[in-house]
Amino acid sequence: MITFKEKAGEEIFSPLFMCAVEFFLSNEYPGDSGTWNAIDFFLKKRGPFLPSQDRMYLKGLRDSHMSLYEVIDVKLNQSLTLRDLLEENQPLITLKEKRGTHFICQWDLVGARVVKTPIAHLLAGGNLLLSRDAANEAKEVIHQITKVMMSKKNLRFFQEETKDPVLMIKKMWVKEIAQAWFMEQMQKRQEPTLFNYDGDKLQFYTIEFPLKGSLTEVVKILNKLPELKPHDLEDVAHAWIWPLKERKDVSRRHKQKPKQEKIREVFIDTHVDYEDGRSYRLFAELKIKGKKLIIDVNSEQRANMSEDFFQTHLTSLAGKPIRIQHDLKRASEETNLSSNELTLGLSMEEEEQLKEQFFDRHYREWIDSPLPALKGKTPRAAAKTKTGLQHVIDLIKDMVNAELRAVKQGSKSSPYNFDWLFAELGIQRHLL
Repeated sequence: MITFKEKAGEEIFSPLFMCAVEFFLSNEYPGDSGTWNAIDFFLKKRGPFLPSQDRMYLKGLRDSHMSLYEVIDVKLNQSLTLRDLLEENQPLITLKEKRGTHFICQWDLVGARVVKTPIAHLLAGGNLLLSRDAANEAKEVIHQITKVMMSKKNLRFFQEETKDPVLMIKKMWVKEIAQAWFMEQMQKRQEPTLFNYDGDKLQFYTIEFPLKGSLTEVVKILNKLPELKPHDLEDVAHAWIWPLKERKDVSRRHKQKPKQEKIREVFIDTHVDYEDGRSYRLFAELKIKGKKLIIDVNSEQRANMSEDFFQTHLTSLAGKPIRIQHDLKRASEETNLSSNELTLGLSMEEEEQLKEQFFDRHYREWIDSPLPALKGKTPRAAAKTKTGLQHVIDLIKDMVNAELRAVKQGSKSSPYNFDWLFAELGIQRHLL
């Protein structure tokens, strides 16, 4: 028989097991003479033989509960500063912590148990890192359940079962936090469903039009089409890009699915840096090789539109197109292989400078790009409303967090500095 540990794996089992142990140790259970607690039982038997700091920690663990926290500040080998997301009226908490500062980053959202002792606030062992979506879902469910449980009728009932009914209710929060974390971890194991910027399922196609008659005439027609821009491509005499028009209607990209149907989705956005210094979001790429017009697109919908479009404009100058569908997994493997072999011949400092310039350009365009996460609004426009501003802040926090995590995992030497972006959008530090 396969155990849960074997099925889920160590990386899922261990955090959940630690949460379960801490819940067991802190919870109260009915006994012959009222309620009993495992830590109280242990301290009664072995407490006199323990160092005072151990006794204080166990008492703090007994009186603790798991909550959702946002990490405000991380001081390596020293401390973590947390904001309670479930009890928002609580002051910030600074924990004495060493080990956790090596894997926890600023703006992480973590399900954690804060152990309060007379000497310091400490982090217990069972910590669950959640995405913002998972944390918000858990927060919403917990608030709904807590509202019902905190009614006068229920509190009177719980008083017969426990000395502190409010604390008992808070101790139940761990179930919803752990469930949200577990579901998210299982979703990460699924192959993601990939979409392009339009919200169409990602699938790469190459369309080949056999050209008839005068090549000069074909080039002349393509150069006159307002949808296309001539593009310099190595070893290709004639090439174009088809920039994607920005649309206000982005409903396909943010349709809400029922929770039971929730799947892992990834949106792929393709850009090209053009000769005029601008970066264009691509609809298609075109080139002429030999007697063929070759068009590359990333969805079946775009392939259909491209075939219709060029058959209409080239008429008798192009024959019936051939459509080639590419295998996504093979394309991914080939891309990874080629990227591992690619070297720019630059020093580390020069590479970092190039990356910095790329991110500067990317995020300056990001400010004025309609985003599915903002229901089609640009960050600049969304930041002008109270609700939209919070969504924009959360997005930037997640971007900062991703940069800091990349540094801790060793894939970057230093994080990108987003301070200018906060300033550009008029976001004051106290709002964070």
